[in-house]
Amino acid sequence: MIFTHQFCGRPAAGYEVAIIGMSIWLVYTADRLFDSLRLDASVPHSLRHRFHHDHRGGLTVAWMIVLAMDTGMIVRFANEQQLRWGLIAVGLAIAYVWTAQFWRAMDRRFPKEFQIGIVFAFGTSLVAWSESPRVDRLELLIATTLAAVLFALNCLAIGIAELELDSQQDFESLIRRMKGAHKKWFAAATAVAIATVGLAWGGMIPMLIAVCLLVSDALLALLVWMLRRSACCSALPVVKPAARFLGPVVLADFALVAAPLFWLTVGGVSG
Repeated sequence: MIFTHQFCGRPAAGYEVAIIGMSIWLVYTADRLFDSLRLDASVPHSLRHRFHHDHRGGLTVAWMIVLAMDTGMIVRFANEQQLRWGLIAVGLAIAYVWTAQFWRAMDRRFPKEFQIGIVFAFGTSLVAWSESPRVDRLELLIATTLAAVLFALNCLAIGIAELELDSQQDFESLIRRMKGAHKKWFAAATAVAIATVGLAWGGMIPMLIAVCLLVSDALLALLVWMLRRSACCSALPVVKPAARFLGPVVLADFALVAAPLFWLTVGGVSG
């Protein structure tokens, strides 16, 4: 909504929000369902992996229904430009799921956390790209790139929280291969914040997008600090046998939506 408002000068249409929302859910759920096929339920694992493992059949049916709804809305409402850019988004999503699940050698060369960042950043800015002749493409590219880095930092923060669980399951994770993950994460987050401030000050990205990026960056930093200061990674409540719920990780989702939700709440769309 914020990308469309800033770069297209209009609120996002309902069908645009619905299509992008369903598409993102389809990518996420497909990834989790493939993970559930190789989940070892006898050793510690996350609650979300347990959920997709236990409800694999129902979620597969739901996935096909949502795919049909998403496809129907795309055919009915999307214009030609949106369809062209949407095909690029679909290609990126398929490439991510394929490399993350079936081409682990590539995953090591180009970590899945950065792949996810690109897929979701392009998805959230897709409407703006489809109207790119009307907008500043360089400005849009810079904003999308910063969003991609932020989303990658989000995934890496979750990787820090779930390091023990990923190791138990032998799930691929950049954090597992990284020494001094906390320090390197904070260094990257600081660099992103400095770059965002500099680019916003120089008028290279819209101020609203810069503020949202900085708020998200700060909240993710709080999450990583909590994970470092507490024992939440090793002393977790057991929800089901061998299934663990990591409370602070909820902040990872909240970090991405807090500023946009505040903007929407105070009437930013109409403004």
